[in-house]
Amino acid sequence: MSKKLQRMCVACRIKKEKSNMLRVVQDKNNSLILDHNLKAFGRGAYVCYNKECIKKRRKFGLLTEL
Repeated sequence: MSKKLQRMCVACRIKKEKSNMLRVVQDKNNSLILDHNLKAFGRGAYVCYNKECIKKRRKFGLLTEL
């Protein structure tokens, strides 16, 4: 039996399964991109699919400096 990987949301700080989160990656040009496959190269952070977490991320500028 394989163990489910968990990651912490940068907005609400709650741990959830990696597959249930949205990954945002900073590429080599310092642009933020959505990583739909969860395998993109670069520094990344996770956010819940929850609308409140996405709003909070935008409001407080989370993920601006990965």
